[in-house]
Amino acid sequence: MKRAKPGDLRAVVEAIPGPLAQLLARDWPRGLPVAVNELIEQGLLGEQRTVEELAERIGRRWVAFGYENDLMDSLGKGVRTSLGVLEELVSPSKCWGNNLDCEDGIDRRTGDDCPRCVEQRAERRADREQPLAERPPTVEKPTPVPAPYVPEQRDDAVGINEEQRALAREVLRGRTRLPR
Repeated sequence: MKRAKPGDLRAVVEAIPGPLAQLLARDWPRGLPVAVNELIEQGLLGEQRTVEELAERIGRRWVAFGYENDLMDSLGKGVRTSLGVLEELVSPSKCWGNNLDCEDGIDRRTGDDCPRCVEQRAERRADREQPLAERPPTVEKPTPVPAPYVPEQRDDAVGINEEQRALAREVLRGRTRLPR
């Protein structure tokens, strides 16, 4: 298997925004996990991106996804896991049409909107705007309703006379105690 050059890996890691790099250094004092290098290698070799393209992706997503505001703004939410943020910044674009040239909805070769993403967005928008009456019916499973419990009527109690039944009723009502 082909491996990325260590210098390329270092260059991408150096493109991590300063505040995130500080959080990562605090959370991972012995260095980043191997999974980070594997993710960067996937970008460099699998997606065939250059170091500059990955560095640009990290910087663009840092701002566009709001992580900069979350860390820098006094009202920001903060960052729960620094490694999760880094993975989100480096990970491949989630193109709806699986277009390898799509970079967050923009075709990196032409600079135009990714045609597959545009098509998918239009379909989703049309589905949302379609009146409820025109939408295909959704089939829902009926929720099973348990039958109410009805105790059996037991008139077949063998060996119990009417006097014993009356005593049992009185005991159940709490009016008397059983003889010992």
